[in-house]
Amino acid sequence: KIQKKTSKARNVKKTQLKQKKSKAQADGDAKMGGVVAKAPRESAHDLFKRHAAERKKVKNEVAELKRQRMKKGKINKDAKKALTKRITDMEEELRKRQEAEQEAAGVEKASKIFGGEGAASDEEGDAKGSDEDSM
Repeated sequence: KIQKKTSKARNVKKTQLKQKKSKAQADGDAKMGGVVAKAPRESAHDLFKRHAAERKKVKNEVAELKRQRMKKGKINKDAKKALTKRITDMEEELRKRQEAEQEAAGVEKASKIFGGEGAASDEEGDAKGSDEDSM
């Protein structure tokens, strides 16, 4: 009598086959961990995902600081100005750091991600181009 494999057993086998295998060294031996290996280079996709998560985190912190600023009365102008300065500094520092990381990685999507000056100039160029096409 031949027993059928359960579907769970087949699924486990498929998932094991689908997993990527670590590459062995040229001599066929795997590393034992004696030498610390370099971290694998971050792909552009992973870089952008990490940057998106960082922007989201800063956005939440900025929202909290704005709530704190709103609660300050008219009497505490200096405290409100300090919070505003802190907000702008956080956003500017994040933007500069991420642009530097993208340049170091050789990635060219900086203007599209932040939607800053680069995206605005593209929109203007598109509007001018469509006028020329219609004539």
